[in-house]
Amino acid sequence: MEKTIKEIYDVKELPNEEDSLVKWHNEIIKKTVNELTDEDVAKMLRQDVLPEVAVPQAFFILKNNPFAGELYIGELLASLLELDMSLLESHREDVNEIVIEAEKSKNIVAWGYPEEKEEFGELIEKLKALV
Repeated sequence: MEKTIKEIYDVKELPNEEDSLVKWHNEIIKKTVNELTDEDVAKMLRQDVLPEVAVPQAFFILKNNPFAGELYIGELLASLLELDMSLLESHREDVNEIVIEAEKSKNIVAWGYPEEKEEFGELIEKLKALV
């Protein structure tokens, strides 16, 4: 049986479950890494929660689906790009794989509106600047 994030990283539950971020934190640490959703990982990156879990998981997800996101196409990629650029530069090979997959697949995605494709293209350009 796979260990939970709480067990692997010896993370403690936070008090004050009335706070929505505390409640979310306490829920995600009870999951295994493989149980984390795209939304969980994006939020972990934005909130700087367990980056040692979130960053590798984000790269894993994005290599398979550079368009990943719960709220909008590219949400996970946008969250990853909010990190310190030096961290992303140390993952050049992963970044390159994501760029290649995104460019190969961008014309087969069902974009919700024309600007969405343009916004996603801007995210990819930011990534390209790193490789």
